Amino acid sequence: MRQGCSNQQALCNASALLAAVVPAVLPCIRSPVLRNPVRLAPLSTLRPGGIRQQFKAASPMVEELLRGLKQLPGLDGPLSARVIDDGDAVAAWEGPRLAAVLFPTGETLGDVRRIAEAHK
Repeated sequence: MRQGCSNQQALCNASALLAAVVPAVLPCIRSPVLRNPVRLAPLSTLRPGGIRQQFKAASPMVEELLRGLKQLPGLDGPLSARVIDDGDAVAAWEGPRLAAVLFPTGETLGDVRRIAEAHK
């Protein structure tokens, strides 16, 4: 039988994870590679359930990660958030030099490509 973690434990784990992820992502940001996937955690361990429940757990983590990355020179500036596909819980955050997409699907690939092209 799988043991879950409490909301308090999940928040502590997420905060510790994000504190480690921002420095780990820095080399990717500085590289010439345009797209760098970041897998934050197996979200089912933080919040079991469907994609909408996982979105509720993941979106604050993505926002915190992006806030950390915006502290870097050249990545500062506002970020706008939007839902690309409400049914599949696909969202995007875009700024002048930084973008992220959460839970992209095959149906949203066109949107993801447009976001990537806009941030070359």
